[in-house]
Amino acid sequence: MKIPQEFIAHNPIIELGHIKQGSNTSLLKYVDSPITFDQLYHITKTIRTPDNGRDIFGRGQAYRSSCGIGCERTSLEELAGITFKKETHLIRLVQDLYIAKQFSEDKGIAYDYVRYDRSGHLITDFIAKEGGYQKTMINVARFFDLNFFSGSHGTIKNLNAITKAGIPAIVFRKLNGKDKGDGHYILVYDVDMRNEIVSLFDPKYRGERPHDNLEHKGGYLTESFERFTERWSYVMPLKPGSKKTVSFNYYMFFCFKDERPKHPGKGIYYG
Repeated sequence: MKIPQEFIAHNPIIELGHIKQGSNTSLLKYVDSPITFDQLYHITKTIRTPDNGRDIFGRGQAYRSSCGIGCERTSLEELAGITFKKETHLIRLVQDLYIAKQFSEDKGIAYDYVRYDRSGHLITDFIAKEGGYQKTMINVARFFDLNFFSGSHGTIKNLNAITKAGIPAIVFRKLNGKDKGDGHYILVYDVDMRNEIVSLFDPKYRGERPHDNLEHKGGYLTESFERFTERWSYVMPLKPGSKKTVSFNYYMFFCFKDERPKHPGKGIYYG
């Protein structure tokens, strides 16, 4: 399915970069026009102050499917002092980058994001409705000239190494013990190896907007290693119909290119 014209029109990444369809032009980065991008996406940058990874100001998700966006927003702010005034501003950047990349590469598709409501109208705010995921996070990391790491067989020790370096770790896990759906993103910011406790921020959506229209604050939780690991592990058939299974523990994080943590586990750095 081709990218609708409504997605391409008025896209600042396409317009400012003078991107032609199928040109394989590299997308603009934040450093190319920081003042313009600050104004377009309501970004402010503050000086990062080192901490021990224990203190974090979590950003709750504003929409039912935007848990990944909420974790991404918190990670950028905690790591690099990149602050978006509202979640909707980060959502717009994520969507603009996604569309611009597809347009430049001329794939002619928008994966599963081209959807219509019951009245037949195109859903133009698809990231708010469907949420973000690994590919969209990689786009944002490259925009801000950061690295993005992703692994599928994480361990508690990996998360400990990452958080001790002052980097929040994004974990994709079951929404609850019986969840068989799309899962849920949370943010791990401390691991207590001695007492076997994981401290995390859950950007959870509470089901209704507050009357003052402020964003949800999410919640801070602690879990035992046993409970955390059980909810983290995805067990799937090795092959369709096979009785053999394989387990995945998905995790990811943003980091500076010259400040990669030691022993993050097996995975891939993008950037």
